[in-house]
Amino acid sequence: MVALEYNEEAAFVQDSYATLLEASLHSRAVWDAFLDNPSTPGIHHALLLEDARQSVREHIAQKIASVSGGGDLPSTCPIAKGEIASRFWTVINAILPDAVRHPGRSQQLFEIAEQVFRVNDEYERNEDLLRSSLMCWSDLLLNHDHQAFAGREEIDFVVLGFTKLLLGCVLSIKSFKKPLNGGALMIKIFRKYIFATR
Repeated sequence: MVALEYNEEAAFVQDSYATLLEASLHSRAVWDAFLDNPSTPGIHHALLLEDARQSVREHIAQKIASVSGGGDLPSTCPIAKGEIASRFWTVINAILPDAVRHPGRSQQLFEIAEQVFRVNDEYERNEDLLRSSLMCWSDLLLNHDHQAFAGREEIDFVVLGFTKLLLGCVLSIKSFKKPLNGGALMIKIFRKYIFATR
Protein backbone atom coordinates (compact mmCIF):
# COMPACT_ATOMS: atom_id res chain seq x y z
CA MET A 1 0.00 0.00 0.00
CA VAL A 2 1.28 3.40 -0.96
CA ALA A 3 -0.11 4.81 2.29
CA LEU A 4 2.33 2.67 4.28
CA GLU A 5 5.32 3.48 2.12
CA TYR A 6 4.82 7.21 2.63
CA ASN A 7 3.93 6.87 6.34
CA GLU A 8 0.56 8.52 5.88
CA GLU A 9 -1.67 9.56 8.77
CA ALA A 10 -3.40 6.72 10.61
CA ALA A 11 -6.86 7.79 9.42
CA PHE A 12 -5.76 7.66 5.79
CA VAL A 13 -4.24 4.18 6.19
CA GLN A 14 -7.35 2.93 7.98
CA ASP A 15 -9.76 4.42 5.44
CA SER A 16 -7.75 2.98 2.55
CA TYR A 17 -7.90 -0.51 4.01
CA ALA A 18 -11.61 -0.21 4.86
CA THR A 19 -12.41 0.92 1.32
CA LEU A 20 -10.46 -1.93 -0.25
CA LEU A 21 -12.10 -4.49 2.03
CA GLU A 22 -15.58 -3.11 1.41
CA ALA A 23 -15.02 -3.23 -2.37
CA SER A 24 -13.87 -6.85 -2.00
CA LEU A 25 -17.19 -7.79 -0.41
CA HIS A 26 -19.07 -6.62 -3.48
CA SER A 27 -16.91 -8.03 -6.26
CA ARG A 28 -15.34 -11.45 -6.65
CA ALA A 29 -12.75 -9.92 -9.01
CA VAL A 30 -11.67 -7.34 -6.42
CA TRP A 31 -11.63 -9.99 -3.66
CA ASP A 32 -9.41 -12.29 -5.70
CA ALA A 33 -7.13 -9.44 -6.74
CA PHE A 34 -6.81 -8.32 -3.11
CA LEU A 35 -6.15 -11.72 -1.50
CA ASP A 36 -4.09 -13.17 -4.36
CA ASN A 37 -1.81 -10.15 -4.62
CA PRO A 38 1.77 -11.10 -3.64
CA SER A 39 2.03 -7.97 -1.48
CA THR A 40 -1.08 -8.77 0.60
CA PRO A 41 0.72 -10.88 3.26
CA GLY A 42 3.34 -8.15 3.70
CA ILE A 43 0.68 -5.46 3.97
CA HIS A 44 -1.11 -7.36 6.73
CA HIS A 45 2.20 -8.05 8.46
CA ALA A 46 2.91 -4.32 8.48
CA LEU A 47 -0.60 -3.30 9.53
CA LEU A 48 -1.20 -5.91 12.24
CA LEU A 49 2.28 -6.24 13.74
CA GLU A 50 4.88 -3.73 12.58
CA ASP A 51 2.93 -0.47 12.66
CA ALA A 52 3.81 1.41 15.85
CA ARG A 53 0.37 3.01 15.96
CA GLN A 54 -1.94 0.96 18.15
CA SER A 55 -4.99 2.66 16.61
CA VAL A 56 -4.03 1.33 13.17
CA ARG A 57 -3.49 -2.21 14.45
CA GLU A 58 -6.82 -2.11 16.30
CA HIS A 59 -8.70 -0.74 13.28
CA ILE A 60 -7.35 -3.37 10.89
CA ALA A 61 -8.12 -6.16 13.36
CA GLN A 62 -11.67 -4.83 13.81
CA LYS A 63 -12.23 -4.67 10.05
CA ILE A 64 -11.09 -8.27 9.62
CA ALA A 65 -13.25 -9.33 12.56
CA SER A 66 -16.29 -7.65 11.04
CA VAL A 67 -16.10 -9.78 7.89
CA SER A 68 -14.74 -12.98 9.45
CA GLY A 69 -17.73 -14.06 11.44
CA GLY A 70 -18.15 -10.94 13.52
CA GLY A 71 -20.88 -9.30 11.47
CA ASP A 72 -23.31 -9.60 8.62
CA LEU A 73 -22.05 -9.56 5.07
CA PRO A 74 -23.75 -7.57 2.32
CA SER A 75 -26.63 -9.48 0.75
CA THR A 76 -24.87 -9.29 -2.60
CA CYS A 77 -21.53 -10.55 -1.28
CA PRO A 78 -20.19 -13.20 -3.67
CA ILE A 79 -17.86 -14.74 -1.08
CA ALA A 80 -19.02 -17.24 1.54
CA LYS A 81 -18.12 -16.69 5.21
CA GLY A 82 -16.13 -19.89 5.25
CA GLU A 83 -13.93 -18.73 2.40
CA ILE A 84 -13.40 -15.33 3.99
CA ALA A 85 -12.30 -16.93 7.26
CA SER A 86 -10.06 -19.39 5.44
CA ARG A 87 -8.29 -16.76 3.37
CA PHE A 88 -7.74 -14.41 6.30
CA TRP A 89 -6.59 -17.30 8.48
CA THR A 90 -3.94 -18.19 5.90
CA VAL A 91 -2.64 -14.61 6.00
CA ILE A 92 -2.77 -14.23 9.79
CA ASN A 93 -1.30 -17.65 10.55
CA ALA A 94 1.73 -16.81 8.42
CA ILE A 95 2.37 -13.67 10.53
CA LEU A 96 2.17 -15.39 13.94
CA PRO A 97 5.79 -16.64 14.08
CA ASP A 98 7.04 -13.06 13.79
CA ALA A 99 5.04 -11.98 16.84
CA VAL A 100 7.91 -13.07 19.08
CA ARG A 101 10.00 -10.24 17.58
CA HIS A 102 7.30 -7.64 18.30
CA PRO A 103 5.76 -8.73 21.62
CA GLY A 104 4.69 -5.22 22.57
CA ARG A 105 2.76 -4.82 19.33
CA SER A 106 1.28 -8.30 19.09
CA GLN A 107 -1.92 -7.89 21.12
CA GLN A 108 -4.17 -7.03 18.18
CA LEU A 109 -2.66 -9.75 16.01
CA PHE A 110 -3.34 -12.43 18.61
CA GLU A 111 -6.84 -11.16 19.32
CA ILE A 112 -7.87 -11.35 15.67
CA ALA A 113 -5.95 -14.61 15.21
CA GLU A 114 -7.95 -16.27 17.97
CA GLN A 115 -11.25 -15.13 16.46
CA VAL A 116 -10.43 -16.05 12.86
CA PHE A 117 -8.98 -19.39 13.98
CA ARG A 118 -12.27 -20.29 15.70
CA VAL A 119 -14.39 -19.30 12.71
CA ASN A 120 -12.15 -21.06 10.22
CA ASP A 121 -12.12 -24.15 12.42
CA GLU A 122 -15.93 -24.26 12.34
CA TYR A 123 -15.94 -24.35 8.56
CA GLU A 124 -12.76 -26.31 7.85
CA ARG A 125 -11.45 -28.54 10.64
CA ASN A 126 -8.35 -30.40 9.48
CA GLU A 127 -6.67 -32.72 11.96
CA ASP A 128 -3.27 -32.74 10.26
CA LEU A 129 -3.13 -28.94 10.10
CA LEU A 130 -4.27 -28.65 13.70
CA ARG A 131 -1.56 -31.03 14.91
CA SER A 132 1.02 -29.14 12.86
CA SER A 133 -0.15 -25.84 14.38
CA LEU A 134 0.01 -27.37 17.85
CA MET A 135 3.67 -28.24 17.40
CA CYS A 136 4.59 -24.96 15.70
CA TRP A 137 2.88 -22.73 18.28
CA SER A 138 4.26 -24.81 21.15
CA ASP A 139 7.80 -24.40 19.83
CA LEU A 140 7.31 -20.66 19.46
CA LEU A 141 5.91 -20.41 22.98
CA LEU A 142 8.67 -22.53 24.53
CA ASN A 143 11.43 -20.63 22.71
CA HIS A 144 9.98 -17.21 23.53
CA ASP A 145 12.24 -15.12 25.76
CA HIS A 146 9.70 -14.47 28.49
CA GLN A 147 10.91 -12.41 31.43
CA ALA A 148 8.81 -13.11 34.53
CA PHE A 149 9.03 -10.99 37.66
CA ALA A 150 7.04 -11.41 40.84
CA GLY A 151 4.30 -8.82 41.04
CA ARG A 152 4.73 -7.66 37.44
CA GLU A 153 1.42 -6.55 35.98
CA GLU A 154 2.56 -6.12 32.37
CA ILE A 155 1.02 -8.75 30.09
CA ASP A 156 3.23 -10.74 27.75
CA PHE A 157 0.89 -10.91 24.76
CA VAL A 158 3.01 -13.56 23.06
CA VAL A 159 2.50 -15.93 25.97
CA LEU A 160 -1.18 -15.05 26.35
CA GLY A 161 -1.84 -15.21 22.62
CA PHE A 162 -0.17 -18.54 21.92
CA THR A 163 -1.70 -20.03 25.08
CA LYS A 164 -5.21 -19.16 23.88
CA LEU A 165 -4.50 -20.46 20.38
CA LEU A 166 -3.08 -23.69 21.80
CA LEU A 167 -6.16 -24.18 23.97
CA GLY A 168 -8.43 -23.77 20.95
CA CYS A 169 -6.21 -26.08 18.93
CA VAL A 170 -6.26 -28.80 21.61
CA LEU A 171 -10.04 -28.64 21.94
CA SER A 172 -10.42 -28.98 18.16
CA ILE A 173 -8.03 -31.93 17.97
CA LYS A 174 -9.89 -33.67 20.80
CA SER A 175 -13.08 -33.52 18.70
CA PHE A 176 -11.54 -36.20 16.46
CA LYS A 177 -11.66 -38.62 19.43
CA LYS A 178 -8.03 -39.62 18.99
CA PRO A 179 -5.14 -39.52 21.49
CA LEU A 180 -3.56 -36.10 21.75
CA ASN A 181 -0.19 -37.41 22.99
CA GLY A 182 0.63 -33.99 24.38
CA GLY A 183 1.79 -34.97 27.85
CA ALA A 184 5.47 -34.20 27.33
CA LEU A 185 4.61 -30.89 25.70
CA MET A 186 2.34 -29.83 28.55
CA ILE A 187 5.07 -30.66 31.08
CA LYS A 188 7.52 -28.41 29.22
CA ILE A 189 5.03 -25.54 29.13
CA PHE A 190 4.17 -25.96 32.81
CA ARG A 191 7.83 -26.03 33.79
CA LYS A 192 8.62 -22.90 31.86
CA TYR A 193 5.59 -20.77 32.67
CA ILE A 194 3.93 -22.14 35.80
CA PHE A 195 6.78 -23.62 37.84
CA ALA A 196 9.64 -21.51 36.52
CA THR A 197 12.93 -22.15 38.30
CA ARG A 198 14.86 -19.09 37.22
